Amino acid sequence: MISLVSKCNQFYKIFNKQDLKNIRNLLSNDIVLENSKGLIIANGINDFLEENLKLFSKVESIVVSPLKLYIAENKILNESNNVAGTVIAIIDVKINSDKNERFLEIFEFDKKNKIKYIKVYKG
Repeated sequence: MISLVSKCNQFYKIFNKQDLKNIRNLLSNDIVLENSKGLIIANGINDFLEENLKLFSKVESIVVSPLKLYIAENKILNESNNVAGTVIAIIDVKINSDKNERFLEIFEFDKKNKIKYIKVYKG
């Protein structure tokens, strides 16, 4: 079985290619994308893909480079939210060959190892 860290690396490689079809294959149907202020950016797979399409259409290039990926031990599996694993990623993002910006992302995975939640913190 592929590790959750490998799934995150795979997500970033596909994201860098702006390949929405293959990004879809990594996502849970009920994925939620949330920013650091608690604002839901996308709710559901189609909404998530639409938000990424908007981002890709606004930039010439975007390159995400994972710097560190940590697996968080989930000692208590909350059946109500079906979280089977969590990965914390520190990434650099370069848009249009400008300077890098640093982000921290939290990925939650369901029991099928599909990404069901991403929370993004800038800085």
